[in-house]
Amino acid sequence: MKEREGKLAAIFGTTPVGIAVSVNRVIREVNETMCRLSGYTRDEMVGQSTRILYDTDEAYETMGDRIQEQLSARGQMTVEISARRKDGSHFPIMLSVTPMDALDISKGIVFTALDISESKRVEEVLRQSLSELAATLESTADGILVVGHGGKVQRYSSRFVKMWGMSKDILAKGNDQDLIEFARQQLTDGDGFVKRIEEILTQPELSSSDVLLLKDGRVFERYSRPLRLERRIVGRVWSFRDVTERKRMELRLVRSAEEWRATFDAISTPVSIQDRDFKIVRVNKAFAEGLENFAGESCGQNLLRGFSWFDRTGIGLPPCSNA
Repeated sequence: MKEREGKLAAIFGTTPVGIAVSVNRVIREVNETMCRLSGYTRDEMVGQSTRILYDTDEAYETMGDRIQEQLSARGQMTVEISARRKDGSHFPIMLSVTPMDALDISKGIVFTALDISESKRVEEVLRQSLSELAATLESTADGILVVGHGGKVQRYSSRFVKMWGMSKDILAKGNDQDLIEFARQQLTDGDGFVKRIEEILTQPELSSSDVLLLKDGRVFERYSRPLRLERRIVGRVWSFRDVTERKRMELRLVRSAEEWRATFDAISTPVSIQDRDFKIVRVNKAFAEGLENFAGESCGQNLLRGFSWFDRTGIGLPPCSNA
């Protein structure tokens, strides 16, 4: 018995959770952690009402009624509260209350207090970050999707919804797999799209970019990077940009260049284009063939080296004007 009591005493004294025993809401015993959390010494707490841990009489009475109700109905209670320290400051705790005798609550209760200050701080930082992110989402022309761990959809912009034509029912589910399947059906290479996402998700640190071709002819650029909170990866941000018009313009420019080149080469008269130093930068086929050289070999040469060809062909140089 003594050995058992010794072990219990050791646990009571060294556990990182605050523990206190009270009878009729008067503190009978506390451990070192409870003293550290509250700022009181053991002597200052033992014999005092648990009221010292509450801001107001109202809060104290309300919690007392709630404890009585929960213990009578369920035999225990766990609740998150803000407790008051000796210096008047507050600290968030997860409070758990259990009767020493389930059949007679008046014999006393044991309550434990887990300090959740750090988790609350992280939660607040995350809340602020998400709030800032939400404002950013709506200020960009890109469609943005934010997914947390486990594939839970955290945020999305109205532009994202419009680009993909997502229904409210799919978005309400909050499951990224539903969104992936919806997008897969709209893409020319839906299976490749899914495979690429799976590859990205296996590499949390990876940032990537891809081009997506939709069945309706649109073209999206997709960018993805990890979402970090104080150096910890807490999810992933997906950004989609509609580049359909840009791609069409690029294609028109390529076609125009090809048409210009074809027309340039079709001219039967030798034609060359020179820079300000009279170095040839482009020639047509007639010019290159006349020089008995390939166009590539002519490029970069000084135009004056080709004058002998004009003499050989009998074309001659145009006369200089004396005027």
